[in-house]
Amino acid sequence: MSDTDPMSIAHIAFSHYPIDTIGVEFLRHNENLTYKITGADEQRHLLRIHKPVTQAFHMMPMSSALLESELLWLEALACDTNIKVQTPVRNRFNKLVTQIADGSPLFCTMLNWVDGEGMLIDTPEAPNLMSELGELIAGLHSNAGKWAPPPGFIRPSYDAERFHTVVEILRESVEMGILTSDELELMEETAKQAVTEMVALRKTTGSWGLIHADISPGNLLVSDGVLMPIDFSLCGFGPYAWDLGSGLANFPSDLRKYTLEAYCNLRPLPADHLRLMEGCCVLGILSCFAFNLQNPAKLEWLHRRMPMSVDREWKRYLRGESFFFEI
Repeated sequence: MSDTDPMSIAHIAFSHYPIDTIGVEFLRHNENLTYKITGADEQRHLLRIHKPVTQAFHMMPMSSALLESELLWLEALACDTNIKVQTPVRNRFNKLVTQIADGSPLFCTMLNWVDGEGMLIDTPEAPNLMSELGELIAGLHSNAGKWAPPPGFIRPSYDAERFHTVVEILRESVEMGILTSDELELMEETAKQAVTEMVALRKTTGSWGLIHADISPGNLLVSDGVLMPIDFSLCGFGPYAWDLGSGLANFPSDLRKYTLEAYCNLRPLPADHLRLMEGCCVLGILSCFAFNLQNPAKLEWLHRRMPMSVDREWKRYLRGESFFFEI
């Protein structure tokens, strides 16, 4: 199967679904091979073949249970909340995940297609959208706190073990000439402190649960005037502060307050939430570095961006200086 061309793989995959297909459009190959599938009824679907383009850092080995769990949460959100999401499509055997290769498993999933525009953050409407984002994240967390995952539910954990792996991967940055040994030591100390404070949240009721874990403008669509989250492929168990700290770091600093205000109107945040968010922000940035370290296309960016973190984030975090609304 590894030598089969992408379109042939797609035809094999969608033959397992109860859809009379009349159109197949290849979209891209990044974390997954993705295609737009058009049925005879003109309904469209997103086919995902879970075959990453590079052997980048992954949190857990790919498995049917891992993918099924992601889609089970999407089904729960569609059923139990007003949050608009891409709903999964089950195959001919009523399964959420399709395996199309024996011996070397290749897993496929399908979602209903949703038309929408990317979230624009450089327009006069941006503050309103950021407020809507706060309500959206609060809705995700409220559902996570109430929904009981079924037996066999498996998603990664944003815990000490995960970030130990992140730091181990980033040790290679010294040999690659990206960081000095002293900078690497500073990074390790920063990560250790952030993990210690973040993992302590597990003992706090209402602070830890299922999170989207990849909130960014690219993973948000405006569909029929409603802001909706897409791409739950990194969802897992972690601190709710992750979706705010690591997530909002992807947005302009002057807009983040609108999201936090809207979130706080629906869900309480701990008194030290800013410190917790900054720890999640640091760990999210390190995870991004680790994910891209072996990607040749990202090397120039890594050489430029990683050393910036020394003064901009790591030293300030260790000194207890707030930076979330400045970077």
